Amino acid sequence: MFKFSDECQKLKTQLLTLSGVCLFIGLTHALPEKIEIIGLDLSNNKSVSGWFIWAVSAYFLIKFAALSFFELVKHHLPWIIRERTKSTQGGVLGFTADDCHRELERQEYEDENTGTVFGELLDIENEKKNCFEF
Repeated sequence: MFKFSDECQKLKTQLLTLSGVCLFIGLTHALPEKIEIIGLDLSNNKSVSGWFIWAVSAYFLIKFAALSFFELVKHHLPWIIRERTKSTQGGVLGFTADDCHRELERQEYEDENTGTVFGELLDIENEKKNCFEF
């Protein structure tokens, strides 16, 4: 089962807390006049405090969405690589990885790898590594 990292879990908790505060403010129409944590006084202009709270919550939402996206990609990366390279053929015999695995079940390991199924499988693995190096 997929599980977020600790950083993403903390960010999710912060986002949910801030969303609860925003929901409370939205339902009661009670905008704060002072934000003591950062020393901000918004008593003169109520609309500025609303936009400030919206900007902070938007920041946390965008940061959480980006981290979540990258963690999902990292989680599914082996599947993505497998799907994109399943039809990759070796350079000598033209076998795919599935063909090589089937053929390896039928024959034993040989010392000389060039022109063999095992050599072809090594060639495919090298192409996969070269294809996804950044």
